[in-house]
Amino acid sequence: MLSMGFGENRTVRALRAVQYESLERAIAWLENHENDPDIDDPVGESCGNVLGSSATPGQTASVEPEEKPVELTPEQRAEKAAQLQAKIAEKKRLNEEKEKQDAIMREKIRRKEGQSLAEMREKRELDEAKLIAEERRRQKLEDQRARKAVLEKIKQDRESKLKEKEAEKKEAVPA
Repeated sequence: MLSMGFGENRTVRALRAVQYESLERAIAWLENHENDPDIDDPVGESCGNVLGSSATPGQTASVEPEEKPVELTPEQRAEKAAQLQAKIAEKKRLNEEKEKQDAIMREKIRRKEGQSLAEMREKRELDEAKLIAEERRRQKLEDQRARKAVLEKIKQDRESKLKEKEAEKKEAVPA
């Protein structure tokens, strides 16, 4: 970030604010806070290896004059800001594109699940129709057997009545 023309205090504040997660987040933080009144105030020193310091934990960095980064002109800053905005816009575009692709995949999965549910429902309805048809056939056969049994019973009753009448006639005719 120093090589990009940001001051050391700004750089340290930005990196601490994003907890040293990424350069892109630090740059985005700088863009959002560039007008803060205390952005260039000196930052207290910390222990450890921060920003390439050769100090080991528990020691403070040596106080040697460092080369100041070249301050950017307003045009250069505007150009850098435009570049950063372009990067951010590109990243947003890529994220939107990825989200669209994800939405398409989710829709395909939803449709496929819908089709499989429809196929399962259709199969269940077909199985139910087969069961109903089988039940009707079984009922028809039972009705035919019952009808045949009733007709057989009627036939037997007629025959027994004829025999009774003949027996009565034989008894009624005295010899």
